[in-house]
Amino acid sequence: GLLLNGTRQLQFNDSSQYINAPSAAILDINATDEIELNATAVDLNGTLDVSGTSTFSDTVTITKAAHTELRVDSSSGGANIDVDKSAADQNATVTFQTGGSDNWSIGTRDSDDWGDGTSLMMGTGSSAANTKFALNTSGVLTLGTVTADAFYGATSKLQVEAVDGTGSISAFRDSNDANGAALYLGSSRGTAVNSDTIVQDDDHLGSIYWIAADGTDRTSVTAAIESYIDGTPGANDTPGRLLFRTTADGAQTPTTRMTILADGNIGIGTYAPSFTNGGGLELRGSGIQTVRLRGQSGTICEWWAQTNGVYINAENPSAGRNLYLQTNSTTALDIDSSQNVSLKATGKLYLDGGSNTYLYESAGDQMVFVTGGTTAGYFTSSQNFVTAADVMIAATKKLYLDGGGNTYIYEASADLIKMY
Repeated sequence: GLLLNGTRQLQFNDSSQYINAPSAAILDINATDEIELNATAVDLNGTLDVSGTSTFSDTVTITKAAHTELRVDSSSGGANIDVDKSAADQNATVTFQTGGSDNWSIGTRDSDDWGDGTSLMMGTGSSAANTKFALNTSGVLTLGTVTADAFYGATSKLQVEAVDGTGSISAFRDSNDANGAALYLGSSRGTAVNSDTIVQDDDHLGSIYWIAADGTDRTSVTAAIESYIDGTPGANDTPGRLLFRTTADGAQTPTTRMTILADGNIGIGTYAPSFTNGGGLELRGSGIQTVRLRGQSGTICEWWAQTNGVYINAENPSAGRNLYLQTNSTTALDIDSSQNVSLKATGKLYLDGGSNTYLYESAGDQMVFVTGGTTAGYFTSSQNFVTAADVMIAATKKLYLDGGGNTYIYEASADLIKMY
């Protein structure tokens, strides 16, 4: 029955279901289980306060000529909006529109269509092509695609993909100082997020990999730059080495080509360059290792090592092939393309590794011989040899006069000189 009692309540069935006006500005509707409003439209020109759970079986539209607001507020505890669906093959989204047309939507997409039913997606339309990002339940965020992929065997937490130049990541800094943008890679020995457990020698700190799709997957690497700890680390003491790696033809994983150690030594073709004296650059390999310098007009200078020695080669196809050795910016030695060797004027050629025995050119095109620090003799410009001391030739030894082996003088026996 219907009862209008003395407490200003319009009561239905029992005291738990009623409509009343506790004050001049408030109208309460109370029910034990639920209240159903079955109408084409329900207009509320004001604020609707819901103190419990409200279930709507169709569309709820909030319309106002000025600012429109949906607020979920709680004086204590949490305040939630739950968008629920009955199964993974259904959508659960919040859509933002302008004039009835969709601008943005955020939520989970139908697993029977292009979503997976669980990933949180945001886009400008109801298709995979219009999805701007997707965040799956593993915490992987993809931009420009709804599918997370594995690269070199690892699925990274952030992935960017596109069909044009937007498939990239950039960092740009604007500040009135000398600083620029940065990319930070790092590692710790900790087992929890935000751990600062110290690393150890040879620990891998980070890498930059270049990945190539090979028609099968995305696990092939063409090149890499990697950083490792290079020594025993400590507080504010973290020595490191840098590796540059490229992949050879017929392979899919890179090989170390160049290493820079913590002490600044550089190795090409070796992981651990070592030096007899000091440090620097080492080239090592199974075959001939060559250093080539190419200058203007095709001038080339090469150094290489073989099992039988070290070689230096100079080439200049347009102006001969001279090799010059300089000290203090002055040529001290010149080897031309005919293998003629020239010393600078007044330069000395030491024969004993010290300073007592040497040859040099004096004034008037004279070739002077010095032994023991004393001039022994000299050749004049007329090829005459003038001795400043006795000339001795060991017994049975020959004095060749033609630079070859046909004209010479030697002592055949005691006090017997023969000339040929």
